[in-house]
Amino acid sequence: MILAGLTGAPASGKSTALACFEEMGWYVLDADRICHELYDEDPIRAVFRGRWGESVVLSDDGRLSRKAIADIVFSNPVEMEWLNSFLHPLIRARAIEKESAEAAGRPVIFDVPLLFETGWEKDCRWTLSVWCKPRLQRERLASRGWTEDELRRRSALHWDSGRKLEHANFGLINTGSRQMLFEQCRQLDKYMRKELN
Repeated sequence: MILAGLTGAPASGKSTALACFEEMGWYVLDADRICHELYDEDPIRAVFRGRWGESVVLSDDGRLSRKAIADIVFSNPVEMEWLNSFLHPLIRARAIEKESAEAAGRPVIFDVPLLFETGWEKDCRWTLSVWCKPRLQRERLASRGWTEDELRRRSALHWDSGRKLEHANFGLINTGSRQMLFEQCRQLDKYMRKELN
């Protein structure tokens, strides 16, 4: 069983929290990373090219363009629904495989941006949500090249940060320094390990 599921809005600080848990010996599963691995597999590329044509191919080596796929699915709810129904079971199955093959007895934390939206919180003993102020989130996303329009389109697919926080067993409030977030993670690590024993 996955011990903890971690979620939060884009640019809320999930990666920073995961780095802290990893530093404390947790095995980190990352839904986005698994998705990117799947994108590199020939059968997946073939399915995508069959559905969307060569426009999803980035280069001569046949690699998929995540940007082209994002442009397609974020502008068409039918395509987004198809993509999610196709990929989510594959991501979940791959996560379970990785956990059993690689975790080696370590506690497992699964980073899933759509943890509650997909219902995957049921696979986790505890759920954690990272929250930051919306202004700070917008600043971070702007520094990554996101426009306000892109943020609105992508946010429409997520529960808002407050709702995620409300549904989580634990909240990680990322409004201060990196050290403050790390301290919250350390306290949760201590609590969860104690509960396991």
